[in-house]
Amino acid sequence: MHSRWQENQWWPAYDLFIDQGAGQSAIRSAVVASVDGRLHLVYLRDFQSIVYRQARIDETTSARAWSEPYRLSGFGHAYFPDIAIDSKGYLHAVWTESAGNEPGDTCPSGDCSDVFYRRSTDGGKHWSPPVNLSQSPVGTMKVHVLADQWDRLHVFWEEG
Repeated sequence: MHSRWQENQWWPAYDLFIDQGAGQSAIRSAVVASVDGRLHLVYLRDFQSIVYRQARIDETTSARAWSEPYRLSGFGHAYFPDIAIDSKGYLHAVWTESAGNEPGDTCPSGDCSDVFYRRSTDGGKHWSPPVNLSQSPVGTMKVHVLADQWDRLHVFWEEG
């Protein structure tokens, strides 16, 4: 769902995407706006992968205006995405994803999640390869990213 504040009031909420049945849900979304008039969205799709989409702010009420989903996550179970934009317009996406860990004392079930990061320097057209930021022996969740006024990135999450 999407709504916006304009002229001292909220627009009515409307669907960005339609749930097409099991496996087509869009949840855990995060959004940023860029100075070129675009919304940049990351969300969990199919309860499995993190995807990115973007659209011009003045066209967001049309489902056709949104770009095709671009998969950011690898092939493990992904969850908890977030996105930030810095003063250069670079996009920074983070999420948690199972990293194929072996079972052990700190991760009894194995396959605990780590924090992954990708960056786009061209408005979401191309993305850097994923980087594992946490390499946690106990698993991570609920990751967030923030770009400060000096374009330093701050990534924080729950661990264990």
